[in-house]
Amino acid sequence: MLFRSAGVRITGRSRRHQYATLLLRDAGGGTVIEPGTISSRSTLQDFESDAFATSYRLLLAKTSFGVLATGRFNDEGSQNTVFGVDATWTPTASDQVVAQFLQSDTRNPNRPDLLDTWIGQRLAGSAGSLAWTHSSNGWYASAFYRTYSRAFRAWNGFVTQVGVSSFAATASLYSYPHSGFLTRIGPSLTNE
Repeated sequence: MLFRSAGVRITGRSRRHQYATLLLRDAGGGTVIEPGTISSRSTLQDFESDAFATSYRLLLAKTSFGVLATGRFNDEGSQNTVFGVDATWTPTASDQVVAQFLQSDTRNPNRPDLLDTWIGQRLAGSAGSLAWTHSSNGWYASAFYRTYSRAFRAWNGFVTQVGVSSFAATASLYSYPHSGFLTRIGPSLTNE
């Protein structure tokens, strides 16, 4: 092998288009995070691999659409790929809605000496999120839903928990005192 570690990055941006691609050869080393439902575990990344990450975004007046793909292919045959789509909608100057869906396909290493769950099995998983935010002078609110299936993996990212779903919401009502030390008061209510 000519290079044990090397990388190439390509990026571009115009008024309506953004794209980026990263290609690399990884000599291994470091740590891998294996996510679980209750907690995650870490082990050594004892593999040389080829990896890539690429994304593209189309920018319109109040909406943008994106696609992304990542992959890591270890020399001993294990691999992980992730494909995703996302959209952002800004209907007003105060409101924004963001959605994302991801699908992963994984063949784990057959290395129970490194991690007892690595027995060469295949996993197919999904993840998604939906968020709304309102921010104006009078009030602020947000709601966020996220879900990860038990078999979702992203070796080129940082997913520390799978097999879970969560919802969180926050609301604040602002008032502006005319005198004194405070310029804005915003009591908040949060639910997680």
